Amino acid sequence: MSSFIYAQSEMEFSEKVEIIKYEQNENYTKPKVILFEFSGDTHSINYYLDLSKQLKKRFRKIGVKSKFNYNLHNPSPLKADLESIPERKFNKNDFQFVCYLKMKDFNSWDNHLLDKRKQNYKLEVKLDKMKKESVFIILDINTYYTIANQNKVIASTIAQKLK
Repeated sequence: MSSFIYAQSEMEFSEKVEIIKYEQNENYTKPKVILFEFSGDTHSINYYLDLSKQLKKRFRKIGVKSKFNYNLHNPSPLKADLESIPERKFNKNDFQFVCYLKMKDFNSWDNHLLDKRKQNYKLEVKLDKMKKESVFIILDINTYYTIANQNKVIASTIAQKLK
């Protein structure tokens, strides 16, 4: 019989938005109009709606028009989530720049502490110009309480890198 004991230390956790990967094509030029397309789970719709509002604000400030598509799926979606997804879909072929955003590697801790629960996730941002990748960004995000808490910072970071 063998026993293993592993020491646990408290993890440092603070709210942050950190760029962990950034690649930009040398021929990149600032777009005049971008179609943002969110993909992932339908349950993330409120997060993406808030993020789209923040992105629209930030990009308007730098003179870039923005439109949004929501490509969200779930095998058994909630009715409220489906009703929240905007029905209007824009044709990607009508846009020179399409920016794909997808949440990945979601982790959550201390869910029993409602306002102190911690979340960490990655946000993958890929900007294509005429179906060729121009910019690729991966953001590492830590939040308390809700995943939307850092959306202003996320939108600002994306706008700064794409201007």
